[in-house]
Amino acid sequence: DETLTVYGILGFIRLNIGWVAIVITDRLLVGRLNGHNIYKLANYRLITLTKSNKLHLSAQHVHDDNKYFSLIEDTLSWNSLYFSTTFDLTQSLQRQQAQVAAAQEHGEPLSPFWQRTDTRFFWNAPLAQRLMDAVQSGLVAESGLDEYILPVMCGFVDISQMTMNHTPVTFALISRRSRFRPGTRYNSRGIDEQGHVSNFVETEQIIQSSAKQLQASYVQVRGSIPLFWAQVVCVKYVPRLSLQDPHSAMTADAIRRHFDSLCAIYGRVVAVNLTNLVGYEAPMAKGFRDAIAPLVGAAVRHEDFDFHQECKKMRYDRVSVLVSLLGDELEKQSPSPPPAVFTSQTSVLRVNCMDCLDRTNVVQSVFARRALRLQLQAMGILSGAEPDIADGFTAVSPEFEKTFKRVWADNADEVSRQYSGTGALKTDYTRTGKRSRAGMLRDGRNSVMRYILNNFFDGSRQDGYDLLLGVYHVHPEHSPYAGVPTVQSQYLLLPLLVVLSLFGVVFSLLTHMTFLNHVVFLFMWSAAAYGSVRMTYVFGHELVDRPRLVPIGVSPYPHSAPTGVVPEMHTIHNPSAFDKVGKTA
Repeated sequence: DETLTVYGILGFIRLNIGWVAIVITDRLLVGRLNGHNIYKLANYRLITLTKSNKLHLSAQHVHDDNKYFSLIEDTLSWNSLYFSTTFDLTQSLQRQQAQVAAAQEHGEPLSPFWQRTDTRFFWNAPLAQRLMDAVQSGLVAESGLDEYILPVMCGFVDISQMTMNHTPVTFALISRRSRFRPGTRYNSRGIDEQGHVSNFVETEQIIQSSAKQLQASYVQVRGSIPLFWAQVVCVKYVPRLSLQDPHSAMTADAIRRHFDSLCAIYGRVVAVNLTNLVGYEAPMAKGFRDAIAPLVGAAVRHEDFDFHQECKKMRYDRVSVLVSLLGDELEKQSPSPPPAVFTSQTSVLRVNCMDCLDRTNVVQSVFARRALRLQLQAMGILSGAEPDIADGFTAVSPEFEKTFKRVWADNADEVSRQYSGTGALKTDYTRTGKRSRAGMLRDGRNSVMRYILNNFFDGSRQDGYDLLLGVYHVHPEHSPYAGVPTVQSQYLLLPLLVVLSLFGVVFSLLTHMTFLNHVVFLFMWSAAAYGSVRMTYVFGHELVDRPRLVPIGVSPYPHSAPTGVVPEMHTIHNPSAFDKVGKTA
């Protein structure tokens, strides 16, 4: 017998062999927040609960279960998961305060820990469903089963202690990834009919001073452009863009649901779109503007900011133009100075670019810096007269400035890694405050890695998300791995032909031979290289790694359309054919 120390139960999942428990066997202490320990999942164990005789399983069942186990392990290892047994990581400080106030107003105790979570960020909710059903059924109401339901959050957490202007402070950053519409970069784009968007992340920045018994937080969100759109990988570096009519009734209903939900949670929503206003991304910017137009008013605002145009030639300091443009909105988010006990954030910035990663990270860190400066002034830690405070905290506390940059850059890398497979681009600006050529070289390396991962590995990563988060349920009578392999062997010859023909071109250039032979061999190998590259593009869709559990099939977003409905799409062959959109800022 084996003795196993378990720090929590992620939940249960049913495979062909039966029910499997996923338990936490190791944890790392990230830090303490409001006196509560915050942990990161460091190791886990999959435990088969059903003593099923494997002889009764077919060879296909055993093969499939091995695949499922591998998907679960890879997904748990790839993502950063956090938990606390006494603190609700899924809720912002403001929402937690509102829950306490509501309970006190009604003279009622707080409901069990797991019932108070924000279901968007209760990442293991599908796995914990059996436990929750058992409690809610009333059959085991007195068993204390509530204590075994542990909400786990996916995202990023950093908690740092330091001194700011001779005052000890705690600086924390929490990013919460939504479990709705989960997935990888090119396999999960846009919106679904319920209004959920891909890569939706809420980021909360927290500053606390125990000496002054004050704390403040600032919340921003990001999420994919809320339209029905897709970029289906086919080995091309930039996949072809497909976009459903932004004026369709289906799009109108979905985007309204999305913003109604955001407004109900956060108040007024300021949607900041950072995509290019000309070229390849222009149809997305125009489509978003057209689709959101009927919603713009007291509750919703929309602003375009062509990040690449405004900040070209590495002038990332020009994000200040966007800050000035949104000055009135940011001013409304400013905290009240003491003696105000509690000031609510009544609006939120919803920032997006195409991936909601690189450009979004840069801009969110700038907004967060501004909010933090105002909060520190309201808390009396800064007077407002400090030099160079608009550009950084170095003059007041070099340690704090360094920590702020590191934490936001680490957050950018982790959020990006979960979605795209690599760290974020442009983080040299976030880490150092300026764009550098070394940073551009790192971006180039990450871009190549993204291309490889997104084309040849992300199908399996998408399967892992779909299995673990309950999008796909295992059916013993159906095997997603039976039949034709993901990539048929004959298509694997195409990349080999490309490499061989390019080698032939180099060989022709370097080998000593007559001029005529040089011309003949160079022409022959160049033609072979061109032909093999063209054939690779033509059959590229056969080479990429596609999801197997929830196949993309005809519709490039399987969870977007109602059952039996495939949204009418148009593929954008020539983005310049769309109307040119002028700059807002």
